[in-house]
Amino acid sequence: MRLKAAAKKPEINKRSSISRIKANQSRSLGSPVNDVLFLQRTAGNQAVQRLIQGARNNRNDASNVDFLSKQEEEPEVPFVDQAGPTKAPTTAPAAPVAPAPARPTNLYQILNTGWAPGPNRYGFQLQFTCRSTSGNVIDLQNQAPNLIWREHVAYPHNDFSHQINPPNPTIRPPGGGSFAPAHTTVIGPNLLRFNTITDTHWFPTWAVNPADFAPGRPGAHPLPAVIESRQVYQYSLNGGGNWRYFAGSFIIRRILFHDGAGNLRFLTRKTGVHGVTEAYKP
Repeated sequence: MRLKAAAKKPEINKRSSISRIKANQSRSLGSPVNDVLFLQRTAGNQAVQRLIQGARNNRNDASNVDFLSKQEEEPEVPFVDQAGPTKAPTTAPAAPVAPAPARPTNLYQILNTGWAPGPNRYGFQLQFTCRSTSGNVIDLQNQAPNLIWREHVAYPHNDFSHQINPPNPTIRPPGGGSFAPAHTTVIGPNLLRFNTITDTHWFPTWAVNPADFAPGRPGAHPLPAVIESRQVYQYSLNGGGNWRYFAGSFIIRRILFHDGAGNLRFLTRKTGVHGVTEAYKP
């Protein structure tokens, strides 16, 4: 019986020593000095020194990481001149840009039904209107007399040159047409009508002689006989110093021909605008 009791005694002592260590641990926690002394007693002085050195290294590394992170997250700090306080950068105000001058656009050609060619002419007459790039045609009128426009005409083909040979090219009207209020009428906020400029596509009857085109005649041209012109409209902002494109080109054809019944007819046509066919006028 004594032997069994003696064998169990070390187990009791072992348990009591473990409980004392845990009790010491619980009492020493919360005091940094006690923690170090406790580690020195239980793990040895050299082990404690290695732990302290490792903690220092870890703290230095963590400090570097924190610093870099802050550098990346911190907003940019403006440079401060030691000679004086920081001043916000200033920029010179932009100079006001002058608006571009209004320009004529959208040239319209309208048939003048009040004009008739009469017995001595073939053809028809057109009137003109236009708009302004500014949206207000008064801006065009205000640029007179510097703002003018004209019609530039060339004749690439003329079977009637033996009878009538217009100059090539022709400029109409001479000197250009005016946008001044005295020569125009505002018929809408952005629609201007020209009062003093018309485009009469007429041809004199005396220049049309069927005998000139009779077959077998020396030098005669067979029918149909054609005179063709091309029109380009231009404008100038400086009174004719420089010309710019306005509208065109338009092709005008005047043709003497026989219809299906053999009758002589004379056609005047402005492509895309208007055309008229008339009987031959002896």
